[in-house]
Amino acid sequence: MRVAIMSDSHDHIWNLRQALCLAARDGAQAVVHCGDLVAPFMLKELGLFQGEVHLVFGNNDGDRFMLAKTAMTQLSNVTIHGEMGRVSLEDARICFAHERERVWGMLEEEPWDLACFGHTHEEFLKRSGSTRILNPGEVMGKGGDATFYLYNTLSRELERVPIVSP
Repeated sequence: MRVAIMSDSHDHIWNLRQALCLAARDGAQAVVHCGDLVAPFMLKELGLFQGEVHLVFGNNDGDRFMLAKTAMTQLSNVTIHGEMGRVSLEDARICFAHERERVWGMLEEEPWDLACFGHTHEEFLKRSGSTRILNPGEVMGKGGDATFYLYNTLSRELERVPIVSP
């Protein structure tokens, strides 16, 4: 299974649409979003993805009540995990949060195959034992390249995907 790992969309709907198109084209069956969608209309865009979507709140996600209500009442494929997310996708154990410190805390609790965070808008990839630690950068593309990553749950490989605005 391929999983699109993204973060920090910040209402940039065009880049999010492009990222989701690229993810679908490349065979992603799930999306993990590490926070800062910002507005509920972005959540609806994520909900158009033809697969499961997992996300956590970021520090700029203003109306968390409306985001949660939208996910629960309108988007059956979207799960909001709160501040920290934990999923198993085809035997790959993935933890994710918006802030790096929360991910570090989850890494101390138990082993993970992939640990993801956002917030800094800067790409980061490191291996710690058998765990890959990833910040996929930003979908928004304000401070640098707009990017996300594809994670292969079988091979455990990560692939950087640049987002070229239409």
